[in-house]
Amino acid sequence: MIPYYQIFERGLINDGVWEYDMQSSNSYIRYGYEPYTNVFYLYNIATPIKEDQNKGYAKLLLEEFFFNINMDGGVLDPGSFTISGMNYIKPLIERFSNKYNVRLINYSIRKDKNL
Repeated sequence: MIPYYQIFERGLINDGVWEYDMQSSNSYIRYGYEPYTNVFYLYNIATPIKEDQNKGYAKLLLEEFFFNINMDGGVLDPGSFTISGMNYIKPLIERFSNKYNVRLINYSIRKDKNL
């Protein structure tokens, strides 16, 4: 996995959902967590510095995110995807969901990338 990351609590955002940032030196994931139901909500994943993009940093962080969800016994609501998210992030979510046995909720696997 990745050598170092930190998780920062951003605060309560609504009805028992807490928002967090999971950050490495190159990428970050913004997500929500509802402790009562043990549901994680994926809001955003990015590598902000252009020179760091397309080097796998966000992928490593996303895999660590799935590992943590699995260790907590949680489920993931990945939300909707942008066009680039459909092409790059969605396949990773499906792969890591299977690899770490993390159930996806409010989600359907679509073959058509234009939906």
